[in-house]
Amino acid sequence: MVYPQPDDFKWSRGPNRLYPVSKWDATARVKRIGFIDNTGKLVIDYDRLPSSTALVGEFHEGRAVIYLNRVGTPVFTGYDVGLIDETGNMVIPPRFRDARPFSEGLAYVNGTEFRGFIDLSGQARNQN
Repeated sequence: MVYPQPDDFKWSRGPNRLYPVSKWDATARVKRIGFIDNTGKLVIDYDRLPSSTALVGEFHEGRAVIYLNRVGTPVFTGYDVGLIDETGNMVIPPRFRDARPFSEGLAYVNGTEFRGFIDLSGQARNQN
């Protein structure tokens, strides 16, 4: 019988894990969001994401849901939702009202023209 060893219980961060950080931009009067890796290195700079960024979710399968404040509407009343990759590039444009993280290559999205699942490239997938 093999018994657990002390190292078996150490919490381990994966090498590609990214963590959100934020700072206040006094000039633009907005909170800017960036991401660091598990060494503390800034991987996605604060200026990389749009200034209208309200929230960014956790990365799953190399993608993170990003909520952008709608232009011309009061803050927190409506968002345009897209997905970014681990470099901060907008890989799926903000065309949804809501989105869920990716799992097994698919993410659920809810938009004005489409509600269902998309793949990592943003293409609609049947729910068969």
